[in-house]
Amino acid sequence: MVTMEPHVRNPARSWLVPLSVVVLLIIGLWPALEVLGSRWLILDQSYSHGFLILATSIALVVRKWLRGPPRVNLFPFWLFPLLLAALVYLAGTVLLIEGLQQIAILPLIVGALLLVWGWQQTTAFILPLGLLAFAIPVWDYLSWPLQLITVEVNQFLLSWLDIEFFVEGVVVYFPGVGAFEIAHGCSGLRYLLVGLTLTTLYGELNYRTVRSRCYLMIAGTLLALVANWVRVFVIIYIGYESDMTSSLINEHDHFGWWVFTATLVHFFHCLEA
Repeated sequence: MVTMEPHVRNPARSWLVPLSVVVLLIIGLWPALEVLGSRWLILDQSYSHGFLILATSIALVVRKWLRGPPRVNLFPFWLFPLLLAALVYLAGTVLLIEGLQQIAILPLIVGALLLVWGWQQTTAFILPLGLLAFAIPVWDYLSWPLQLITVEVNQFLLSWLDIEFFVEGVVVYFPGVGAFEIAHGCSGLRYLLVGLTLTTLYGELNYRTVRSRCYLMIAGTLLALVANWVRVFVIIYIGYESDMTSSLINEHDHFGWWVFTATLVHFFHCLEA
């Protein structure tokens, strides 16, 4: 009687290959990663949460991994997308465009894993890795539109009050009192990115369907924007009523995080209830 021995899976190979891929990517992408890390270290800008997102992403990847390490193989089909991402990165390097380099980082990581894991096995890791998208400085292009929307919303809210004011560009003028500039930091981009990160993470941990996660992200986006509009409006109104003497004007950044935190805490509490 002839017996066949079952295929023995090599546990060392299952983690050694992807780990080697990640190490090689870190070495190859180091110039762009160094610039990205320096951006994350600027604590008063929109991407100061970058290292926290990186740690969260790594934790989620490890969590997925412990549930069942993917089998390592070669999937040549994914070589073309990987090379395409590499060309984008190379173009950014040659043209000295940091944005192109940074845009290519995440596709290079995912593409390399697709090459050794294939689509079915990699899909479980796409969302944990996708969190890194909220820490890559490609969202700055939204800052100006968000800034203009914030101006329009506050102009609408102020029009309901018995207050004399006029708006020029992004500056709200109160004759005889002073003026408020709804500056770049008032766009709400920071709150938007943090809101998207937290709702995406919550959806990953608590929801199974893509539709539920998308609804949650949309709700988180709207709440982050509304929280910023409320923050700016309250600061402008209190500044007007206090003849620009309120300490809240100088503490507007801290006040914004309090408003944003209270909004999200209430939101997640409602989800749990």
